[in-house]
Amino acid sequence: MKKVNVLLSTYNGMPYLKEQLDSLIAQSYKCIDVYLHDDGSTDATYSILQNYIGKNYDGVRFIYVDLDKGLGYPSCFINMLKVCQNADYYAFCDQDDVWHPDKIERAVSYLEQTDTTPKLYYSAVNYCDKDLNFVRYSRYADKGAGCKEKDIYSMLLGGEAMGMTFCFDNKAKDLLVESTEFTDQFKDMFLKICCASCGIVLYDSVPGAEYRRHEKAVTNNTNPSGALNRYISEAKNVFFQNDNYDHIRLIINYLLNTKELLVNEKKYLELFSSVSPLKQIKKILYPRRYRKFILDEIGYRFVMLIGKI
Repeated sequence: MKKVNVLLSTYNGMPYLKEQLDSLIAQSYKCIDVYLHDDGSTDATYSILQNYIGKNYDGVRFIYVDLDKGLGYPSCFINMLKVCQNADYYAFCDQDDVWHPDKIERAVSYLEQTDTTPKLYYSAVNYCDKDLNFVRYSRYADKGAGCKEKDIYSMLLGGEAMGMTFCFDNKAKDLLVESTEFTDQFKDMFLKICCASCGIVLYDSVPGAEYRRHEKAVTNNTNPSGALNRYISEAKNVFFQNDNYDHIRLIINYLLNTKELLVNEKKYLELFSSVSPLKQIKKILYPRRYRKFILDEIGYRFVMLIGKI
């Protein structure tokens, strides 16, 4: 059975942490090591972790990693990747969500169906409020659609790919760890662009978790909850504002200049390697890519608007 390392870093997560930890124990897949690290909590978070550390719940084992405190997000996850034992697959876990029982089982099942590497799996989620009351589905959620490959165009436009649903192989892990001199602040973006450019990204439209949204969530700014804020965020992704998306250009240039990597769609990626008005226009008008995206977005927004009238 393939080994999966789940990486969970905590910081003042007392209100919701036990629900998340119990959802890991409830996973139907039973070859999981859960690596825990507390980043300097001042509440009872570490006391909660102590009830799980060193225990094995029918194939779900909890291991504590004693790293420096105050590493912050996402450096704590990168450092956990560096020190955890080797596994076949790796998954990031936030402290305040609740995983569905088959989340890891589905991830491993689909990842095992391809030999392409580096490879990344991610899934839809159910957006919930702080009490886990349902708010909305993921944009692309469809319980009947199953798992499909996503291309680099989708990943550069967001694709609603969130790190708390990621599961990835050793090649992806190694590339992430090796590139952290400038990407350790953008681990999710690096993984999805890297795997889409050099390997494969698989999107499971069946929700894998209850994604809790609350005022203290670390990822609130990167995945805004309001509809208007989401639309603004997507627009920024389309036009890649110079002051907000330097990290995307850094990632793309890193991939283009790493000789041992076979980068697909090199001509397309080069449009994002530097900033110029001409390249901005070319990105928007790129055949079958951004033009189609813009038309799809207009159609989608129109349908959404009509539905609210």
